[in-house]
Amino acid sequence: MQGDRGVWVYLPILILAGCIGAFKGVVFNSIFRNQIITTIGGMCYTIYLLHYQLIPAVLRFSKAFHVGNGFDAYFALQFLMYVLILLLVSCLYFTFVERPCMARDWPRRAFHRIAGLTRPKAGVSSADAPPTRL
Repeated sequence: MQGDRGVWVYLPILILAGCIGAFKGVVFNSIFRNQIITTIGGMCYTIYLLHYQLIPAVLRFSKAFHVGNGFDAYFALQFLMYVLILLLVSCLYFTFVERPCMARDWPRRAFHRIAGLTRPKAGVSSADAPPTRL
């Protein structure tokens, strides 16, 4: 096949095989059901939002670290440090900002927390329950 035509022919078949393996297979299914993998998958939007802003910050900090004399070792070290810092920052942001905002009533919860009010008891609507201080 000429040029990259093979990629256009075989890639969809490989993607289909990977999807079938993820749902029906033993090995791929266990990989994709791993809690670490699913958590990182849930954080993908957070990682997307933060990765580009972290590149210059991490580079400023890490460019002085060298290992070996070649570019490959230097790049591998930089990449490893960047990925670890990106995952750490993304985990913190996801845990303290994004995940709490996934609840449908997060605006009410945030208001109650900021105003110093306790949450209404279960089964009582917020309009019926008088606000109480902690």
